[in-house]
Amino acid sequence: MMEDFVVEQLSNATSKELTLAEVHQHTHTGERPYLCDQCGKKFRYSSNLKVHKRIHNGERSYLCDQCGKKFSSSSNLKVHKRIHNGERSYLCDQCGKSFRQSAHLKRHNRTHTPENPVNADHEAVPAFP
Repeated sequence: MMEDFVVEQLSNATSKELTLAEVHQHTHTGERPYLCDQCGKKFRYSSNLKVHKRIHNGERSYLCDQCGKKFSSSSNLKVHKRIHNGERSYLCDQCGKSFRQSAHLKRHNRTHTPENPVNADHEAVPAFP
């Protein structure tokens, strides 16, 4: 059985490997054991908590080379750069509008449901002008 194999593998694992396996389990269990002491937000991984804490301490080490704006994470800088390069990779399959962020497309998709019509065309442009 697969469970027996996993137990055998874990019993032969080093302490570092065990820790990695335990941390990986958070992916499956949904457990978020790392708590921000300033706002109470919980995280699955300690590295995510570390990045999050930059919001509270004001650390912004990621600089946009086009406008000079600074960001607390490389991923936020990457999203910001889409403003400069015009990238809109998230396309609505129902109406063709495109968005810079997946969250904006997700919010927009609610406009296509009769149960929850909202004005969610934030930063939307037609994909084919």
